[in-house]
Amino acid sequence: MEISWYGGGSFLIKSKMGHILTDADSSNSEKLKNVQADVLTFSTAKAETKVKILNQVGQPPFGFDLPGEYEVGGINIFGVEAGEDNTCFIYLVEGMKVAHLGKLKTDLSDEQIEKINGIDVLFVPIGGAETIEVKKALNVISQIDPKIVIPMYYQAEDDQAVSEFAKEEGVTQAERKEQIKILAKDLPVDERCTYILKS
Repeated sequence: MEISWYGGGSFLIKSKMGHILTDADSSNSEKLKNVQADVLTFSTAKAETKVKILNQVGQPPFGFDLPGEYEVGGINIFGVEAGEDNTCFIYLVEGMKVAHLGKLKTDLSDEQIEKINGIDVLFVPIGGAETIEVKKALNVISQIDPKIVIPMYYQAEDDQAVSEFAKEEGVTQAERKEQIKILAKDLPVDERCTYILKS
């Protein structure tokens, strides 16, 4: 599985079963011109934004924006309500469980945590404007206890939120990558791994 970041909450997850694009919006549409995706998920977005992105990305892909269970080309997708007007998506990809929390604005309830469990890779918002801030993000990470964490929804690499998060997670500037490859057999066992990506 390969993961690239396009800013905000938009990631391209490439797998042998297909390509998933998360939370694409009008702010990063220029970067997505040549992106090919089989599945698009929107945790929250205006209807016109969804239509524009769906028409722009490769062949007409499957698009999901509501809680429920879906399956496309062997990729199982679960949408979980996670706050007002926000859907968390869980993808089963190459033997790994990947969760995208979308624009989470509040703490997760015990019921939501129960549904979002056993996560290998977690995309978590940290920006604090339209989403939870770093302190709450760290609490959510602790509740879910994923093997790998990737922050999202922050403004720039020198943004205060990502700097604070990087300090708490022990990530240096030199460790930031444009793309990461993750295999199920290489998932960390004893300690959580955190990646801060470049868009």
